[in-house]
Amino acid sequence: MLVTGATGYVGANLTAALLAAPGVAGVVAGGRDPEAGRALVEALGAPERLSFARGNLPEDPWPLDEVDVLVHAAGVRPGSGVDDTRILLVNQEGTRRLLERVPGTAVRRVVFVSAQSVYGWRRPPPWREPMGARPQTAYGLSKWVGEFLCRNLEGGVEAASLRLSRVYGVGVGHRLVWTRMPHRFALLAARGEPIPVFAAGRQMLDLVHVSDVAAAVCRAALGPLGSGRAVLNVGGGEPVTIRRVAELCRAAAETAGLPPPEITSVPEAGGAAPDFGLDITRARRVLGWEPGRDLAAGLLELVEAAAR
Repeated sequence: MLVTGATGYVGANLTAALLAAPGVAGVVAGGRDPEAGRALVEALGAPERLSFARGNLPEDPWPLDEVDVLVHAAGVRPGSGVDDTRILLVNQEGTRRLLERVPGTAVRRVVFVSAQSVYGWRRPPPWREPMGARPQTAYGLSKWVGEFLCRNLEGGVEAASLRLSRVYGVGVGHRLVWTRMPHRFALLAARGEPIPVFAAGRQMLDLVHVSDVAAAVCRAALGPLGSGRAVLNVGGGEPVTIRRVAELCRAAAETAGLPPPEITSVPEAGGAAPDFGLDITRARRVLGWEPGRDLAAGLLELVEAAAR
C-alpha cells in the first residue's frame, strides 16, 4: 500500500492503521520531507514493513509500479500563506497527474480522502451523498474534481472517495494542530484560559475522531465496495453544538485535575455561522463501519495531551 501525505496529521494515522491491518504485507509512506518520513518510520516502529518514498505534487508524483492499493491523502488545506492557486495546483492538478499513472500498474483500488466541503454550506444538513456537489471554496472544488477523477479511472480499478467531516483527536500524536476546532478549545481548557463561544454557541459541528477515520479508510482499502465505485460520508454520526464542545472540554479539564476554564460568550460578527452534518448511513451499509470513539473521551484525551 502507498499512503500519500503520510507525514501529515491524518496521513500518519492512516499509515499506522493500515500497517496494523491483517493481510497488509507492507506500507509505503509517501511524503515530501525525507526527515519527516524517517521520523514517522521510527515512531511507528516497523522498519521491515514500512518505508518512506519522496514525492511532491504536482510536479513529482509518487511511483506506483509496485503498489496494489493507493490511499491518496496528500494535499494542502486553506490557511495562512496558502492561496487558491496553490490549492488547485497541488490538490487538483497534482491528483490528476498522480491518477494518470494508475492505468497499466498493479493498482487495483484507490481510496481518495475527500472532504465535506464538496457540499458547500448553503444547504441545511444533514448532507447525503446523492446531493449534488456545490463547493464554495477552491479546497472544496479540488476535492470534488479528485472524486470525479476517481470515478472515471480506467482499467477496472476500484475507487472509494471518503468525504470526511472535521477530524479531531490525538491518534498517533503526529503533528497535532492546536489552532483548529476542537483542538483549540482543548488547549485553552488545558491552560485554564477562557473558552470563547460565539453568540449562544448554537452552530452545529460534525466531529469524527481520527482513529475512526483510519478505521473507515482501512475498510475502504481492504473490504468489499459493492459496485466498485463508492462515494461515502465519514462523520461522527451525531453533530454537536459549539457550546457542547466547550462544556465537554471544561469537564475534561476537571476530570484531569485542572482548573476548569470559564466559557465566555462572544458577539457574532457577519451573521450566523453555518451548520455542518453528514449522514453516514451509506458508509455504515457499504463498509460495515461505525464511529466508535466517544466525543467526551476523545476531548479528554486532547486536553490531557495539551496539558503535558
